Amino acid sequence: MTIINISGYEVMIDDEDARRVSAMKWHVNRKNERLYGLQYFENQQVYYDSKGKWKCHTISLHRFIMGCVTGDGKIIDHIDCNSLNNQKENLRFCSVRENSCNQRLSKRNTSGYKGATFNKRERIWYSTIRVKGKTIYLGRFNSPEEAGEAYRMAALEHNGAFARFE
Repeated sequence: MTIINISGYEVMIDDEDARRVSAMKWHVNRKNERLYGLQYFENQQVYYDSKGKWKCHTISLHRFIMGCVTGDGKIIDHIDCNSLNNQKENLRFCSVRENSCNQRLSKRNTSGYKGATFNKRERIWYSTIRVKGKTIYLGRFNSPEEAGEAYRMAALEHNGAFARFE
């Protein structure tokens, strides 16, 4: 493992990728930092195409390491949700749905559990999970822990290896 510094962040990469990653200039993209605390690292190349038109090509570090190119439609997932860990053992190809299943708990979450929501009017906790674009109601519960556990069991059933609970 090699640690490189990108804009003050210590980023982990495999030794075999260190040379080609270090040869490029990377910057931080903080588009998901507010909600999920994630930073992504990007390289931008500005050039003129054959018609003399200005173009900008951007690639994320994790996609570069996995050999992806812009527009190929491939999605790369950080298994541990740590965008600073860009070792190949922590990266995997996935679908958009699988990637969304593996998201961290949002900073807006007030229960501390994924899938647990408090209904103020009824003064009860309930739990839901989204599966293939549909919301599945998991039940009503007396505590956020119970609602979170219901989500955990449903996530394991529906999302398998991509299930994330925190």
